[in-house]
Amino acid sequence: DRDYYLDMKNPKFAEVRAKYLTHIAAMLKLAGLDNVEARAKGIFDLETKLAETHWTRVQSRQIDKLYNPVQVADLASAYPGLDWTAMTTAIGVQGQKELIIAMPSAIAGTAKLIASEPLATWKDYLAFHLLKEAAPLLPKAFVEENFAFNGKVLSGQPEMQPRWKRGVDLTTGALGEALGKLYVAKYFPPEAKGQADLLVKNIIAAMDQRLANLTWMDPKTKAEAKAKLAKFTPKIGYPSKWRDYSKLEIRSGDAFGNALRATEFEFQRNLAKIGKPIDRSEWGMTPMT
Repeated sequence: DRDYYLDMKNPKFAEVRAKYLTHIAAMLKLAGLDNVEARAKGIFDLETKLAETHWTRVQSRQIDKLYNPVQVADLASAYPGLDWTAMTTAIGVQGQKELIIAMPSAIAGTAKLIASEPLATWKDYLAFHLLKEAAPLLPKAFVEENFAFNGKVLSGQPEMQPRWKRGVDLTTGALGEALGKLYVAKYFPPEAKGQADLLVKNIIAAMDQRLANLTWMDPKTKAEAKAKLAKFTPKIGYPSKWRDYSKLEIRSGDAFGNALRATEFEFQRNLAKIGKPIDRSEWGMTPMT
């Protein structure tokens, strides 16, 4: 959050800033880099400048302000300083006619900083954030340093979860519905789902009947309410069709590679939705959840 960088009155934030600088240097040192204190300061200063371009939390809650469609052909002129062709091609959205810019000040501000800040600082910044994202999957020293700051300092978590729980969370994040299928087979048999489905079906039917009998709604509003109810998609226990993970390669003994491939798999799965009708049968959580 930008306040951690920019709020100079809050003593808690001042404490976190000092510990964050130490943490950045420690991560760089673990990665075998030199001159880590100076490089950590460069990264921190760059992040502070980035924070200045971001909106406050209050501004970010104004949902209508986050919708800023821009024609892809106009990106370079609307937000100069970024190689939009290289970026959209790398992401895989070069064929889209329009993109949504959620926070214009941050995009424009970042572009200006790319021009004004040293390339070496940007490389250090990207190296640190790669380490930060990968830390839970790296050797023990990275795991512990990452938790010492992000777990204890930022989140107030007194101790790390056991390794087996972290493994379960990682696997659930990557293969949630594959695990869900096994979970359902053991804990939620078809007869239990049938009972739950019938219960919800009856509730919807009762609601439809109540709408028909309401005296305070006019006929037009009733019709719209009944149409809305008819579009309701019940989701009980588990999805009607399971996600296909056949294209996701899992290799024994390669936790980091597996996580990388799982992230790419999920990214491509979401990318494939663009321009297609919304799949209302899709689940946003696992059956275990």
